[in-house]
Amino acid sequence: MSEFIRSKEIMPGNHESSLESAIEKNKEILDEKKRHEMLEKNETIKKSLEQINEIDQESSEDVKSNFNLDQNKTQENFQEYDMMKTHAQTEYLAEIANELGTNEKRFAKIIHKPFIDNSSEVLAKTLIRPSGILCGSIFTLIGSIYYLIISRSTGFSYNFFVALLLFAGGFLLGILIEFVLRLIFTD
Repeated sequence: MSEFIRSKEIMPGNHESSLESAIEKNKEILDEKKRHEMLEKNETIKKSLEQINEIDQESSEDVKSNFNLDQNKTQENFQEYDMMKTHAQTEYLAEIANELGTNEKRFAKIIHKPFIDNSSEVLAKTLIRPSGILCGSIFTLIGSIYYLIISRSTGFSYNFFVALLLFAGGFLLGILIEFVLRLIFTD
């Protein structure tokens, strides 16, 4: 502010340019502060990830060195490791969640519930395959166009249930193609 007053005293006829330069300087200072805050957040995240990796390495070394211990002692080490890893992941997710908006926070809370997260992982690995969806949608597009042309030329009404059947057939065909290709090209 004192720089602004001094510049006013030096240049009495140039109020707008000195005000604009002061605003630009303030913006630069704010941008620099934001960059500094983001760098600090990144450093804390890096430190927490390094701690997770150190814990992971220490626990794996502990398990290797104490391999001859009885089953209860080894089980305790694994449980302690799992608890520490879960705690570190929870803290990391909490830091990220603080940067989200309110709607994004609500959506993230719903999506990351254990039941929904686990069920979506199982479905992604088994039922809902990208090859099936791709093949089903292509099959539906081509089949629906052909069915529309045939139904218009013969005078019949268009039945929308046919599109669902075409998608289901294409989906099954896509999964079958993926299965066959995996059998052929997998070593």
